Amino acid sequence: MTPNIAQRLTDGEHNRIWNTLPKRMNQAVARENLLLIRKAFQKHVTTFWLMYGTLLGCVREGNFIPHDKDIDIGVYAKELDSIFATLLTLRNFGFDIVRAESDDSYLTVQKNNISTDIYVMTRDNDGWHWGDIQENDYFTILDTIPFLGHTFLGPHPIVDFLVDHYGPDWKKPKSNAQATLHRRTLCP
Repeated sequence: MTPNIAQRLTDGEHNRIWNTLPKRMNQAVARENLLLIRKAFQKHVTTFWLMYGTLLGCVREGNFIPHDKDIDIGVYAKELDSIFATLLTLRNFGFDIVRAESDDSYLTVQKNNISTDIYVMTRDNDGWHWGDIQENDYFTILDTIPFLGHTFLGPHPIVDFLVDHYGPDWKKPKSNAQATLHRRTLCP
């Protein structure tokens, strides 16, 4: 049996959680981190897209949300071998793998006190999900969106994703708000 990403990259420390992150991330450092992540994914021809707060900031603010604490991206589980290679490249770029779920559905890398959550999306008969969190069909097709002077991908359609996760008033900034999970879990 092939060891999962958590076992291969964290030496068995699957859930090393950080408690020392600043309350707000430095946007200049977040930009550097995201562009390094983009470079690593491009190197391995691995698809990734902006999700959750990072996508919201991209569309609403044209930047990261001022009070956000992390970067959020999605990837396809079917590209797991490329994701593994990308994570090794990120290590070479100075990122630490600080969390990996044992089922490879959720990973976190960190550099310069800024975390990037990586949601590993799987499609099966129940639709798209990461772990036991079910998502609507936003990932079969991906939209392009400009951000930080580059082109990124996002769920399709982006506005529907934002409404589903942040409500119809998603354009109104809310300090310390998080995505509302209007999704159902696959497991009771």
